[in-house]
Amino acid sequence: MQARQDILYHRIVVILLGIFALLAVRINVGWYGHHDENGRWISTAIRNYALYGADELGYLITTTPGPANPATLRYYVNHPPLIVWTAWLSSEIFGYYESGMPYPDAWPKEISVRLVSIFATMISLSAFYVLCRRLLNPHLALLALIFYGFTPMIAYFGRMPNHEPLALPFIYLFITVFINWIRRFTIRRSIILAVLAVSAMWIAWASAFFFATLGLVALIYGKKKHRIAIIGVGIITLLSTVAIPLFYDIQRPGAITDLLNAFVFRTSNRTLGRGSASFTIRQFIVQLFVHMVSAMTLAVVVFGTWGLTIAIRRKKSLTRAVIIALLGAPTGYMLVFRNAFYVHDYYKIFYMPIFIIGTVLAVHQLWLASRRGLGRFARPLVVAILVWSSVLGIIWFVILHQVAKVPDFQEISAILPNYSQETDIILTNLADVHPSIDYYTYRTLVYGIAPQDAILQAETDTRSIKYLYCAINDDDRAVLDELLGQFPSEMITDECRLLVMN
Repeated sequence: MQARQDILYHRIVVILLGIFALLAVRINVGWYGHHDENGRWISTAIRNYALYGADELGYLITTTPGPANPATLRYYVNHPPLIVWTAWLSSEIFGYYESGMPYPDAWPKEISVRLVSIFATMISLSAFYVLCRRLLNPHLALLALIFYGFTPMIAYFGRMPNHEPLALPFIYLFITVFINWIRRFTIRRSIILAVLAVSAMWIAWASAFFFATLGLVALIYGKKKHRIAIIGVGIITLLSTVAIPLFYDIQRPGAITDLLNAFVFRTSNRTLGRGSASFTIRQFIVQLFVHMVSAMTLAVVVFGTWGLTIAIRRKKSLTRAVIIALLGAPTGYMLVFRNAFYVHDYYKIFYMPIFIIGTVLAVHQLWLASRRGLGRFARPLVVAILVWSSVLGIIWFVILHQVAKVPDFQEISAILPNYSQETDIILTNLADVHPSIDYYTYRTLVYGIAPQDAILQAETDTRSIKYLYCAINDDDRAVLDELLGQFPSEMITDECRLLVMN
């Protein structure tokens, strides 16, 4: 028995090391990739602490990437602050860049910021294994760990600096303690549940949906002492959550109003920004399916859906109740925060635990059916779907990392400071907002400005105006030669030129 356990633990260690290796791929690359905007604004908040002082900013989150001052910074109150505070602590431990600029110790290293999510993901992997072991058995839990960790959702988004990876270990630990707490009540476990819930709520609002559904399980399946304790945990969690906007508003009056406005927008059915078109139910379902298949893999979606029906129909009462709670939590989050769920593919990470549990149950049943002679095509079907799904998952994982290789933006960020000052206003015809350029150059860029508008502003503005013009096609190059040829300029990249307008 001990030998079997040792073999099992050795396998777990090997799996965890493999997943850690995937999480560490391109760990120090710049914030130019898919959803790396999250790392950019978190790094910006840390840098502003270094530039202006955390006390001066009231420990609030600011996201202005260019030169400013505490009065003109853009304050961000849409989310709890712990993701920024932990990344700030990590930067203090693992270091800042020596940029050679007037602020040499202000730029946090990308590795310093990413390590927070990577460490959190490694903890959540261990917690998820324990969770599955308590709901299923050790061998199925090991299979669940493999399915869970070797997906683009975890291997790529598990390293992404943001609220979700940091919240998951607290949520999973809450669930593992919760299961034992239901089976055998203790005051100590009740206190641990409260601490985990409060911590998770100061990281991500989505945590509330897990605590709500699990709270219902406690009220239904628990004894009187469980019900009293879970109500107490709920009150403590609610008060600690209310303290977040109150903390913001005390430091910066009007923060609660800003948070309410953000809530109204994120619960809308807008396809992107506030002025964008509304999505239909069909579009929402298609988007949900595409995001889940690409990031969670086809096998997890197919087998997970089937396995959920198995679990809900056949598992014993407490296990079934927890599984339903794990399904209800992200579904409730999705139905409330419709815009956020529609836009962000990584929000589907909250569906991972329940779909992975469903996947191992479905695969296990098919494998047993094949052994009993009840399904001669069961094993070939499982193997075919797993292989095909793995190939697609690897391709998508590579694509996600290739997106981060944007040489033009990196080249602009490296060269632009050599031909501009912090006080310059840099207009650009780039249509999309690329705050990573502002962040790395420490300059103020104004996007989507046509050449005629740039000339007009330069004629009427007393500030130093420069124009970053990027010629993508022959028409753009003609405009550069005919309309902007009168202004002195410097080549930034093969396509982009910086013009001195006044």
